[in-house]
Amino acid sequence: MTLYKLQIGCIVVFFYIVLHYLQSKNMQKKDDGHKEFYAIIILTAFYYVFDILTVYTVNHLETVPPLLNRIAHACYLCSLNALEYLVFYYLIKISGKYPQVGKGKFFLWMVFGINIAAVLLTIGQLYYVEGVETNYSMGIPAYITYGMCIVYVIMSIVVFIQSWNYFEKSKRKSIGVYLAGMVTVLIVQSVFPETLISSLGITLFILSIYINIENPYIKVLTHFQGEFSVGMADIVEYRDNNTGGHIRRTAAYAEMLAKEMRRGGVYRKVLTKDFVDTLKIATPLHDIGKIAVPDMVLQKPGKLTDEEYEQIKQHTVVGAEMIKSTLKNVGNEEFYEMAYQIAKYHHEKWNGKGYPSQLKEKEIPLSARITAVADVFDAISQKRCYRDAMSLEECYKIIENGKGTDFEPCIVEAFMRIKDKIGNVCMSYRESDAG
Repeated sequence: MTLYKLQIGCIVVFFYIVLHYLQSKNMQKKDDGHKEFYAIIILTAFYYVFDILTVYTVNHLETVPPLLNRIAHACYLCSLNALEYLVFYYLIKISGKYPQVGKGKFFLWMVFGINIAAVLLTIGQLYYVEGVETNYSMGIPAYITYGMCIVYVIMSIVVFIQSWNYFEKSKRKSIGVYLAGMVTVLIVQSVFPETLISSLGITLFILSIYINIENPYIKVLTHFQGEFSVGMADIVEYRDNNTGGHIRRTAAYAEMLAKEMRRGGVYRKVLTKDFVDTLKIATPLHDIGKIAVPDMVLQKPGKLTDEEYEQIKQHTVVGAEMIKSTLKNVGNEEFYEMAYQIAKYHHEKWNGKGYPSQLKEKEIPLSARITAVADVFDAISQKRCYRDAMSLEECYKIIENGKGTDFEPCIVEAFMRIKDKIGNVCMSYRESDAG
């Protein structure tokens, strides 16, 4: 039993995670989670079986048929190889660096295929060493497998460093812990091959990634934040007959703009997937401060007086203070900061002539600069009680004319590249409202 104590400990931790995941599975939407993580869980179960089986066979060489021993080791080495590749695959997928098509994707799969083939073709060259406490296997198949594990870990470290700005702080910690643990495991396993602790690295990965990335409770919290943003913003929209659907359209346009800017290589290190996801759930709160604007001003069908306009302008400051008082301690600092910045600064202009702080150019937070374009486009493209909706061509022209004055040039350029897609979304809302 002493021979299997590490494997048993890893299995206990593994099955605790699986049971916890299954118990909370009803909390998730069907499309939640990464399918690669599901595959890692399934493959890990097979890996543990063959890990324990090879520990048994290698220590009972006199009674276990050689063919069975080789088959068990082939399955063990291939499952370890596949797991390390899948872990690397998972990492580059969540980093956004996995090639969707082309030579890069083919090369990754080709290397993995060659590696597995090499293990299977050389499995006959495996030999066994008698250790102090346990026997262990050596030979070309083992060298290939552990060599590739080292390569996968090194490549994972490179991807992690290159994608540092892409990951949330919690994800950085999880991936950093796993990589540090795997480096330690590989060093110990290489220097002391009798230790047989490779299962520890796999278990550490599943534990660290599950806690901070795949945990359903974290996903539910993120979903709740999005629902909270829309719900709070809906309260304002119900008071303003002029802006039905405004928050959803503005959030959709802002998300589309951010993704297009990233595709174009603009602010690529800032416009991470997490940034875009946070932008999507923070943008609906941009007009939350209008809840403090009197109905007679907010719902006025005609032109506002100077005094009334000053009251409207205060919604940026009031909204920011509301967010500060309600969201500062919710546990998601990125969400709070972005919601605050958008609410306060989405009416600032690139040339410094906006409000409330007359910020200019990059003094304005990027999230607010993106929201400003989305907000203006929606305001002019939808029908109001005091005017009809402008044509899409007129709206495009207004956005284009604001380049370098009202809006940051690169955001306008991104807008113009996808204006037809944005126009389609706009028209779909018009049709749904008319229906």
